[in-house]
Amino acid sequence: MNLIKNVSSTITTVASSAAVVAYSNTPSINAVSVTTNGNNVTATGYSDTAATTSNATVSSTNTSTKGSGVGIILVPGGTSQASQVGPFTAQ
Repeated sequence: MNLIKNVSSTITTVASSAAVVAYSNTPSINAVSVTTNGNNVTATGYSDTAATTSNATVSSTNTSTKGSGVGIILVPGGTSQASQVGPFTAQ
């Protein structure tokens, strides 16, 4: 799981965490929560769809200009990688 930023078309990784392998050889993230508080952002990946069992967390504090866009990017992660992201809910 990675937090990335894009400033003037330069993409960099801000924080990274490997998902914990639980019951198989392939770690999986089946739910994601993203929390912001002022200049802080924390993203947590969960192994279950109910978002109760955390298996990856990344966080960062923004020390520069705040951006206006956010998103989730799905990239190939292995042989069991899903091909979609969503549905999304906001609370």
